[in-house]
Amino acid sequence: MLLIQCKPKETAEQPADKIEKVDTSGPEYTSKYICPMFCKGSGSDQPGVCPACGMDYVLNENLDEPDNQESNQEGGHEHEHGDTSHSH
Repeated sequence: MLLIQCKPKETAEQPADKIEKVDTSGPEYTSKYICPMFCKGSGSDQPGVCPACGMDYVLNENLDEPDNQESNQEGGHEHEHGDTSHSH
């Protein structure tokens, strides 16, 4: 006699205790230039090389810098698009 037991298939939502939370508040996530491997303690405001793994830093595309954000105002000023007194 052969006994087989079926286990329910685990999903991404289950179980929550197995999901690892990653602390993204360190410089390896918040710097302007970061290591592609997110090595602990890496990151810089200048291009360079990761001291942990030796990979070249890359520009952090997820960084929200007020200096680099485009203005929400088209053409640098607010106006109604019905205004035809000037063109873009």
